[in-house]
Amino acid sequence: MQCTPVVTITAEDFDDKNEGSNSKLIYSLQKNAVDEETGLPIFTVNASTGSISTAMCCLDRERASHYSLTVAATDGGGLQGSCEVLVLVADENDVPPRWGRAEWTVEVTEGAPLDQVLATLTVKDPDTRNSLAYRVAPNSGRGWQMVKIEGRTAGDGAELRSLVPLDYENPDLKDGLRFQVQVTDQGTDAWENRYRVGEATVIVRILDVNDNAPSFEKVQQSVRVREDAPLGTVVAKVPAFDLDENRFMSRTQNRNGLVRYSLAGRRGSSPHFGIDHTGTIRTIGLVDREAISKHSLVVHATDHGVPPRQSSATVTVSGKTVSGKSVSDKTVSGKTVI
Repeated sequence: MQCTPVVTITAEDFDDKNEGSNSKLIYSLQKNAVDEETGLPIFTVNASTGSISTAMCCLDRERASHYSLTVAATDGGGLQGSCEVLVLVADENDVPPRWGRAEWTVEVTEGAPLDQVLATLTVKDPDTRNSLAYRVAPNSGRGWQMVKIEGRTAGDGAELRSLVPLDYENPDLKDGLRFQVQVTDQGTDAWENRYRVGEATVIVRILDVNDNAPSFEKVQQSVRVREDAPLGTVVAKVPAFDLDENRFMSRTQNRNGLVRYSLAGRRGSSPHFGIDHTGTIRTIGLVDREAISKHSLVVHATDHGVPPRQSSATVTVSGKTVSGKSVSDKTVSGKTVI
């Protein structure tokens, strides 16, 4: 406010007050503060009383926290004395807080302890007289109820923590979390004053750990194949699925969920079958029931994690006799056979 009293400076002159005007004092500002925008003086002094007051409205601590003035007192004989006056601008909580970013993206490895800090979010508030409070905005987005935010015990800003285990394979977390965080500088009862509340978006991406082995749809199958089945005939399909497939990375970046297949034989198996990258078993040699009536195949599904995890399934293949056949066993060169 203009003309707001600041301080009164008094000087003393020891000349006889009853003898002329030598003891009469006049106050002035030898050094004043000047507003950068208007070029006008910020303070004024009453020449008779030495009372200093503001000459313009309004002082803003966020622009200047203090001012240095020089006040002079001149007597009737022209003698002068001066003193320095330091004006400190008291803080008023007049600037709302704001987050350091409008949007934060956080990557968290699944299985992080509940007390682990997921992220430290910074806050900007030039005021010194405030009471900062933080919260996850209720119903503000996916997973808002799964996390909490608290002011740091040392330093500025707030810390984000999880309230529940962050499991990559949890269907409720399959798309990660996205919610709003809020900060106010007027305590926990000020959330309704929207001007005093700063908001930001937080995106939490949960990163996979290779904690799951591939899983087969069927762990045991029995099939029959005709003895005259041509090479390349599909015998069985044994696909496996790995829950560790990462939704936020390409398959070249994250290979935990990438599955490769291999065949292992047991007693009675022969080099007549092969398996491709989809888990499809085909004939790579002619099946002769008279030579071997039953083939017991073990399918291994192994992921590319570190360390890799593996599961197995069993496929039993029986030959189906074709009357009047004339078959000789043959294999296809260049194929991996069991």
